[in-house]
Amino acid sequence: MNVSLLILSCDNYEDIWKPFFQLKDKYWKDCPYKTYITTETKDCKYATALKHNYPIEQWTTRLRKSLEEIDTEYVLMMDGDFFIRDYVDQARIDYALSHFNDNTAFFNFEQEYDNYNVECGLTGFKKREKGICKISCQAGIWNREKLIKLLNISCSPWEWERLNIARDYDYYINSGDLIINYGYKVGDFSIVHGKWSKEILPFFEKEGIKIDYSKRGFFLDNKRFSIVIPNYNNDSWISKSINSVINQTYKDWDLYIIDDKSTDNSVKIVKSYKNKSITLFENEIKLYNGGSRNVGILQAKKTNIDGYLLFIDSDDWLADNKVLEDLNNFIIENKEPDVITLGFQLSKDDKLCCPTFSRYTDKYNLFKADTTCCAVWTKCFKVSKSPLFEYQTLMEDRNFHYRLIHRCDEDKIANFDRITHSWNKDNIRSVTRDKDQLYKDELQTTINWDNCVYRHVAGMLDILNELQDEKYIHFIKEKIEECKRRIARGIYQQY
Repeated sequence: MNVSLLILSCDNYEDIWKPFFQLKDKYWKDCPYKTYITTETKDCKYATALKHNYPIEQWTTRLRKSLEEIDTEYVLMMDGDFFIRDYVDQARIDYALSHFNDNTAFFNFEQEYDNYNVECGLTGFKKREKGICKISCQAGIWNREKLIKLLNISCSPWEWERLNIARDYDYYINSGDLIINYGYKVGDFSIVHGKWSKEILPFFEKEGIKIDYSKRGFFLDNKRFSIVIPNYNNDSWISKSINSVINQTYKDWDLYIIDDKSTDNSVKIVKSYKNKSITLFENEIKLYNGGSRNVGILQAKKTNIDGYLLFIDSDDWLADNKVLEDLNNFIIENKEPDVITLGFQLSKDDKLCCPTFSRYTDKYNLFKADTTCCAVWTKCFKVSKSPLFEYQTLMEDRNFHYRLIHRCDEDKIANFDRITHSWNKDNIRSVTRDKDQLYKDELQTTINWDNCVYRHVAGMLDILNELQDEKYIHFIKEKIEECKRRIARGIYQQY
């Protein structure tokens, strides 16, 4: 058969080869392919070692050299630290092999993770049209010669996945059941930054695998996200928002949904989710968006003070199911920034458009940022740095932004050059689109956009008391005067 199996590994992973191949032999006993493994210098008794000694920064060169030693037309490639969990679907592998054409580069076996795929007439597969990770290091079958051509740059595997978005070849991704179940639904895939993840313990125990975990240790530094969704009468959208969190490949999160006295089916929908990581809070009196978010912030400060906060509006959603996985990796690789700016896209008439990114190189320029960069959901930040929102206002984002950025350290600002949120522009009742709507409760005074104007300016006056640096003070004073001029002209908005 004109196919080889190539396991991507290295000398430092020699201790995990035995359990990897033990599980491969159990769940893929009749694997019909000759098996190779990439190493730097060491032999492997379970597979033919292809030895090329390059650092991780030259991963592509190392892989290309290994592929040049293989003579089959196709290579089924998978990572050696992802342990097979169930019986491999050989029939679907054979199906993919039978549908390579002259322009096909790759059949990716992981399940599709975003919306950038189109029907192509193949059962259980879709064609990748665009999006991040069009090329992937995950398990799948490659045309060996095309893969060698795609490895013509010298970089790490993570850089390679993102640098090769717009190639001319055809790529396909699994849209059906798992073909090779290597734990991708559990979130941490057994090895994280060279250490065992906690999820491996019950799996190895079930499989009867005994291993000395002390040699590698456990990765205990995963960043748990506290995700906060404030909601008021968004029953048409809130399921999409919740599902975008539940479907994340990264599972180390808590989701707090704060309902602000909805009169529609929102609460009923939230209660239908039986997920221990989701907590619903129902406000006894209306707190509006900022006050509702405060409920989530205070809960995160009780339970997750070392983690990160992420906001989603209840009519918006995370852009794809790798957002948290990629964001967690970014946090670790960038030495745990205090605040991270996020990219977003618009969703209008079921179409995605206008990708937007924030690129601020210093704290002061981020502090002064205008328009949507002030929106709280365009940032991820440490729970410990989070201020609280002003209560009883519809203009909560900008003043929160000032307080947050002021609390962050100068060298702890980072820009995540990645779309994380889809901003729903089809909700005609959102406060940013319908500023004339009234928000009221039988126990409270009516609140609307216009009577929040003065609270917003008063909040900036209060912020002056928190500032020490003269340039920040000067900026806020200028902003207050600008706001007064806009109020006088009747064109006021918080941005």
